[in-house]
Amino acid sequence: MAITVSPTILGTVPTLPGVFVQRSVLNVSGLVAGASNTVPHGMLHSLQLVGVNGWGTSTGNVTLDNSQGYADGGGLRMGFDSTNVYLITAAGVTSCQLTIESGRI
Repeated sequence: MAITVSPTILGTVPTLPGVFVQRSVLNVSGLVAGASNTVPHGMLHSLQLVGVNGWGTSTGNVTLDNSQGYADGGGLRMGFDSTNVYLITAAGVTSCQLTIESGRI
């Protein structure tokens, strides 16, 4: 089954005077249960923050795969990059909801 991503843009919020980020929710389905999944986010701006929400599951059943994605200054991986979000799902979990903040607009 193909992974399907349905975005809902919540709007933009200021972080500093004249600097804004876009907040969105991504409903993700078609995940492979009990595995690492690569989810194409399709956002126009680089992601700044990704949160996993329980949607048909509890939050603890879907986590960011911190072995992949951008590395911060200390070498820790973020679980996402400019094109994908990397998720690990528990057995039986095939969908989730992500809350994201993307790029400075």
